[in-house]
Amino acid sequence: MSKRVLILSGSPRIGGNSDILCDEFMRGAIESGNQVEKINVSRKKIDYCMGCYYCQTHNGECAIKDDMTEIRKLDSGKRFFNMTLEQQEQMLGSWKPED
Repeated sequence: MSKRVLILSGSPRIGGNSDILCDEFMRGAIESGNQVEKINVSRKKIDYCMGCYYCQTHNGECAIKDDMTEIRKLDSGKRFFNMTLEQQEQMLGSWKPED
């Protein structure tokens, strides 16, 4: 069964080690028959979470309108991170996927 795979690459260098790792993962996922999209988050405008909990009362929607709005629409809730802790915190903040 084909799955949709979203790869969020946190590598600040296109073609760097982490980016190459993401590309290899993507190649394997495609070869296995999956639909794959890769987004380099270091090239996106993503602001830090303010901890306002707006998302908690608005169905996961964030009060900050940045590139993360579009990325969240692609989120399945299942994650494998290849980004720094700072990038994870910046992207996810207090937002949590619905169970």
